[in-house]
Amino acid sequence: MYCKNCGKKIPRGSLFCPNCGTRIEKENTSKANNNDASHKAEKLGSKVSAKASEFSSKASAKAADILNSNTAKAYKKRDVNFLKDIRGKKHTRYIIGTVVLLIIGYFGINFLYMPHMVKNAVVKSGFDTTSYAMDANLFTKKITLTADKSTAINLVAAACGDDFPMGPIGAEEQLNALQAALPGNKWTVEIVQNDSKEDPHVLWEYSKGRETVRYQNSGVFQANKIKYQQAQAQESENSTAAAATGGAIFGGLLGIALSQ
Repeated sequence: MYCKNCGKKIPRGSLFCPNCGTRIEKENTSKANNNDASHKAEKLGSKVSAKASEFSSKASAKAADILNSNTAKAYKKRDVNFLKDIRGKKHTRYIIGTVVLLIIGYFGINFLYMPHMVKNAVVKSGFDTTSYAMDANLFTKKITLTADKSTAINLVAAACGDDFPMGPIGAEEQLNALQAALPGNKWTVEIVQNDSKEDPHVLWEYSKGRETVRYQNSGVFQANKIKYQQAQAQESENSTAAAATGGAIFGGLLGIALSQ
């Protein structure tokens, strides 16, 4: 409550103004009380409004921070996923490119380089490609040289030779040289024939560094060698008998001549 005369604040329940001494009327006191209550209410309302505004501002700021944080996280997550997708696609492209290069290299070696290399090795080893049909299986690493009829006959004749010798012939040495000229030690090279039914199909074969098939060890070769040796023995026996008979006849004639 305030004094109407001097405007100073008057304590509640006072009858006179402590400043100027003016009597405080009851009616004025009631109005003053009302004014004082109104003033307090306005002051309290202002404080509540200020607090509400402050709270609203803080809430808005907090909400904005949360929204910005969630937005930042969402963008960060999207960026991370995007980078992962790029790296994953890049990694996949590298893998596919490497596989394609390996496939191209494999087929290039096996279907372009290797056939050319094998043919050169056959020729350098002394084999005439007009006398031998070449079949090279690059997956099993096997080279088959099929001799034509006349070549096969010559090979067998050379192997039998004089008195069926057991030493290697020229074709064997060439076959050994061919195997040595090929890369690695996993190749099989062989000479075969298709015309003679008596002789074996595979005449000579080298596999992984050693001779695994040899015509001189075949049953046909050994049987013919025995027949030859028997014929030689029989011929020698016949020659001895003929010489003895001739000697006896000569001796008899000589004895008759001398007796006369």
